[in-house]
Amino acid sequence: MAEPSTVECPGCFQDKGSGGAICPECAASQKKRAENEREDKREVLRIGTRLGNRYLIGKMLGGGGFGITYLGFQVELGRRVAIKEYLPIRCAKRDPKSGQVIPSEDESYADIFQRGAKAFLDEARILGSLDHPNVVDVIDRFERDGTAYLVMKYYEGSVELRDYCAHQHGGKLPWRRTIKLFLPVLAGLKKVHDKGLMHRDIKPGNLLHLPDPEDKLILIDFGLARAVDRERGHSFAIPGVEVVGTARYAAPEQWLKLQPIYGKPSSKSDIYGVAATLYHLLTSERPMTAEERLLAKAGGREDPLPPARRFTPGLPAKLDDALQKALELQQENRFESVAEFARELRAVLQQALPQELPPKKPGMWGRFFGKPSRLPKPTLEKPVQPPPPAVLKPLQVFRDRLKDGSEGPVMIVIPRGTFLMGSPEGERGRSENERQHTVTVGDFAIGQYTVTFAEYDRFCDATKRRKPNDRGWGRETRPVINVSWHDAWEYVVWLCEETGCGYRLPTEAEWEYAARAGTTGPFWTGHCVNTDQANYAGHRGYGKPDCGAETGVYRQKTLLVGSFKPNPWGLYDTIGNVWEWTCSTYDERYGGAEQKCSDKDTSAPLAVRGGAWFNFPAWVRSALRLRSAPTSRFSDLGFRLARSL
Repeated sequence: MAEPSTVECPGCFQDKGSGGAICPECAASQKKRAENEREDKREVLRIGTRLGNRYLIGKMLGGGGFGITYLGFQVELGRRVAIKEYLPIRCAKRDPKSGQVIPSEDESYADIFQRGAKAFLDEARILGSLDHPNVVDVIDRFERDGTAYLVMKYYEGSVELRDYCAHQHGGKLPWRRTIKLFLPVLAGLKKVHDKGLMHRDIKPGNLLHLPDPEDKLILIDFGLARAVDRERGHSFAIPGVEVVGTARYAAPEQWLKLQPIYGKPSSKSDIYGVAATLYHLLTSERPMTAEERLLAKAGGREDPLPPARRFTPGLPAKLDDALQKALELQQENRFESVAEFARELRAVLQQALPQELPPKKPGMWGRFFGKPSRLPKPTLEKPVQPPPPAVLKPLQVFRDRLKDGSEGPVMIVIPRGTFLMGSPEGERGRSENERQHTVTVGDFAIGQYTVTFAEYDRFCDATKRRKPNDRGWGRETRPVINVSWHDAWEYVVWLCEETGCGYRLPTEAEWEYAARAGTTGPFWTGHCVNTDQANYAGHRGYGKPDCGAETGVYRQKTLLVGSFKPNPWGLYDTIGNVWEWTCSTYDERYGGAEQKCSDKDTSAPLAVRGGAWFNFPAWVRSALRLRSAPTSRFSDLGFRLARSL
């Protein structure tokens, strides 16, 4: 038998280097293990634990609601393996002295544990017979110490697809390469479905990328395949587990509370998971959860999941159509099988190159971004520079006059200064695109309110152009919505001509600087926000336990501008109500684009800020940022003016 040598780390079974009994990486894994135990009390197996004379347990690779995965060592063959242990949260726990797994004292949970263990082993047997190069190789299964285990091949040199993608340009994969990588995976998934099994947790973290010369993906971690009660025909209601899978990649029927409406999980649930994964890889945006989409629809809003081309304009239309179909909330509206989905993806590869290019004329993205525009192509002339500045003091409120003597939008002078843009690593809800960095902002003025329908309608009347749809919510002093970036710039050009002053849209840095108003917390209101302070979806809290943001109030539409108190610098509605266009090209890594305006002819995504009426609290933080194609028109997207001084 090939026992590990004394120079090998017992956590990873590799050379541990100088000093210590365990390598630094596995020492960190032990710390993670301790944190895991404090959280779910399942008593994770210790490094060095023996499972009979066949396997040694190394460091923990991951854990979820249904089990724990370890790096293992197969003694007989002297090779590293991955070992999955069936140990559902709160259905069972391990006796720390004997190592025996003991089912819950609650009979119903104990019954769930026993039936789940049987399904775990049965499906491990079936998976072991698949023999597909893009599906993880299950090499062993057994029972020990009161629970069940399956042993899988450990793919040396592989990395999780989410990590591989994160190191690609823009955090995305090219669409042709993505399809070519996924077609073999879909073939493997078809074999899984043909055996009567499902995966239920397809996501970038459950796909491994093998480097050249293989350059392929392996679908791993079938831990949720065992979460099916075949006798009763539904997913086990494991206490503490709300969704069978990972929320952002899980279809509605995988959410336990939604199953009475959307039915039982099926092979179509995996189609949804594949499509959500593709959406993430092609756009670098994590898809909205089914719960978030349904909450918005319940409020009378159309499905808020943006088309992938909103973030990656060069994607073929046929690919976007396929993703939208695969991500349908109702199962019956998705593809009938992974084979049908694969045929559609193959068809995308065969389309002509001109169809891959982003359109050059306004309105050609109508099928993705709303009704085709009937407006002339925006000229986007450079706004005229202002006359010699009048004496304006910091935080002074003023209004320029239009040609007919009436007053323009209310503006407020923002003092120059330096601030930390982005969010600290510990901020709840933080995204990777919020890198904190120091930015200096010069003097400028910004709109005290977002531009209203009354202000924009006046521009439409003067230029004889079609007015945007208000969705029946009302116009006047509600924020204008359903306006593209081009529409906003046309308004800016007109306002410059009317006033002789240098109006524009704010840069992304100017927007956050003004919105923060000298504050450094997640919101200008502090560490929390509530629905008496802003218009957002109060059905979800912020933090655990919730800080008070979850009030249950969800207004389901925009409110009049200025409905709440302003921030310390006098700006209204910088939290929620509507997203706001900036003039800056979206740069995920903050490389300087946030401090300048985009070229007038850009087709690149622009940064949008502030969150909207249908967003949860984490999405209306001062540092939160999204991007949108310049032709986009949505019922949650408006704009705020800036003015050079």
